[in-house]
Amino acid sequence: MKGGSAIGYHAQAQLNRLNRGKALQTHLSYPLQTWNFRDDLAIVFLPGEVVVDYSIRLKREFDATRLWVNAYCNDVPCYIPSRRILAEGGYEGEGAMIYYDRPTRFTPAVEDMIVSTVHELLPESFLAA
Repeated sequence: MKGGSAIGYHAQAQLNRLNRGKALQTHLSYPLQTWNFRDDLAIVFLPGEVVVDYSIRLKREFDATRLWVNAYCNDVPCYIPSRRILAEGGYEGEGAMIYYDRPTRFTPAVEDMIVSTVHELLPESFLAA
């Protein structure tokens, strides 16, 4: 990025898209996956650089002794911030998006969207008592 900053380069790349008649990205493919081995073990595969808040929340809402949470699975679209990280701001919540070529930060609803999908995919037998 000779003579410019990453932020400036990112802004120019987004403007170039618009100038070519392309729309800015408004959605992100997120191939979340779960496996369960009867009622013995459930594994959650989260794409991206997921912050620890997801593991903490999932282990609170499901039986932590039978839940294994993984990140960097199936795809690495960018940092996946939680509501807390988005409120704090900074690199993981906003700044890193420029290095992943994302036009903006996530909505705070992203955490609930991901967790609710895990709830849809895992059997109820894994819910915390």
